Amino acid sequence: DLEDENRLLQNEYNRLCKQHIEKSQLINEYNISSNEQMMSYKDLEMLREAKLLRHHKSKLETRMKILEEHNKQLELQLNKSKQLLRPSNTRSPPLSQQSVRQINLGYMSAGDGDSSPLQTSGTSLRRSVERSLERQPNLITIDNLFSMADDINRAVVDLVQMFRLSSVLARTCVKPSQMVRSLTSLNTVAVEQEKLLAKNETPHLSESKRTPLFDFHVKHKGRLVNFSGWQLPVQYSESIGQSHKHTRAHSGLFDVSHMLQIKVHGKDRIKFMEQLVVSDIQNLKLNSSCLTLYTNKAGGILDDLIITKASDYLFVVSNAGRAENDLRHLNEHLEKSKDLNVDIEVLSDRALLALQGPSSSSVLQKFVPIDLTTFAFMQSASTTFANTIPCRVNRSGYTGEDGFEISVPANNVEQVASFLLESNEVALAGLGCRDSMRLEAGLCLYGNDIDEKTTPVEADLTWTIGKRRRELADFPGADIILDQIRNGVERKRIGVVSNGSCPRFGAEITDSDGKKIGQVTSGCPSPSLKHNIAIAYVSTNNAKPGTRVYLTVRNKKIEGNIVKLPFVPTKYYKPKNVTKQ
Repeated sequence: DLEDENRLLQNEYNRLCKQHIEKSQLINEYNISSNEQMMSYKDLEMLREAKLLRHHKSKLETRMKILEEHNKQLELQLNKSKQLLRPSNTRSPPLSQQSVRQINLGYMSAGDGDSSPLQTSGTSLRRSVERSLERQPNLITIDNLFSMADDINRAVVDLVQMFRLSSVLARTCVKPSQMVRSLTSLNTVAVEQEKLLAKNETPHLSESKRTPLFDFHVKHKGRLVNFSGWQLPVQYSESIGQSHKHTRAHSGLFDVSHMLQIKVHGKDRIKFMEQLVVSDIQNLKLNSSCLTLYTNKAGGILDDLIITKASDYLFVVSNAGRAENDLRHLNEHLEKSKDLNVDIEVLSDRALLALQGPSSSSVLQKFVPIDLTTFAFMQSASTTFANTIPCRVNRSGYTGEDGFEISVPANNVEQVASFLLESNEVALAGLGCRDSMRLEAGLCLYGNDIDEKTTPVEADLTWTIGKRRRELADFPGADIILDQIRNGVERKRIGVVSNGSCPRFGAEITDSDGKKIGQVTSGCPSPSLKHNIAIAYVSTNNAKPGTRVYLTVRNKKIEGNIVKLPFVPTKYYKPKNVTKQ
């Protein structure tokens, strides 16, 4: 174990220092002044010390090479956005997620004994992780795991620097006092590195894309991580739990500019999109939106997306982690549909904000001319913000709360965000808060809860399939999906409340006889319920709410109960004088 080896090395060094001081005092006491004797004594002592240092350094560097290689592989995978949230053909998570989930927290367990100055940041990291696993508002979601990977990378750099320094000291026979000063200087370097990390200037992060609000996040002390190939804040100064509770009680402002925004133009745009998705776009009311799904011939879900019907185009927002796949899918179908009058416009010059929470309507109303009291959930409007900035406002979101998604020109987004933050009701919120809120609302995360091997029926998303589309049976995978609607499926997506530790992605679910009946796909501590919750798939025979199940968490069986989704009731706005869309 690296901690044990490092502690052993430090203790041995302390012992040698003490021995050196005692012998020096002895020499002084007897007035031994012969230069030859002194040099001989010092040479022998420093040679012995160098030998010990080299011995321990060699063992540690061998282990560090293994850890460094693992870290390099992890970073390579995290930077591949097309694989970040895409499952493999065997339904296991992509390597980037798998590597992060399999991080051995044993490397971060606190050791006994003295520690060097360089261990200070590592100790803080270990304590932070341990608290996150034990205390509920400090959530460890998929996003927090990405930030943990960044912390591990930082720890690796610190350790390698220390080993190289010890090697130099051993070769040059530096005095103990000089070594202490050198270690102090190295600790200063580590502190400066922490400052650079706060500014998001680490090499692996600099390779990922930045939203137009990057500088804004840095200014507001956002903790930036690589998510779907983008640098985004997982949280700000507040803990994720505090941010979660504030958004539930007031409002949270999220930067979701990483998501893919496109417009579909042309007189055949509806016909074109209905060849790819399951919903009834033709009968969707003007300036209304719907959640729909791209499906494949096997009935699997390629992505989930929001389509808004404007007077002369369709406005489409889909997942950042699937952007390359979605664009390739659209372009391939466009090539096959040359007889159709249709064109795809990627809105790369647009940004997207999500204002979510019970006070979001009153906050936004001050800046837009439309009457939001008559503006229903999933309704949309092209309007202006603060009388000057063109924007499209959708009453929608990914939190289960009332809220709005606001698409604005990229060069205006910081101004819009600043205006909204003038209200005491609004606080900045990051990926961690967004993930815990969507989980409480029972909403799917692509790559975890839905993927190309999962059908809408299994995922409990049958409601996205329009009545007319069922009758026509003309969407991809219609034969398989409609057969499942009629005859049922072998597994279903459900909610689970744990009576103990928090189950994570891949946790096995068994019945009272110990038979495997399913697997967790998402999990986190719930700040609202003060319980650990999870979304999972179980065999249909065991999917009834109230069924007792057992979750495998760190090789222990934890009792839990199946519940109906959502965990927390949604609060989508439906004005009395507006009919359901």
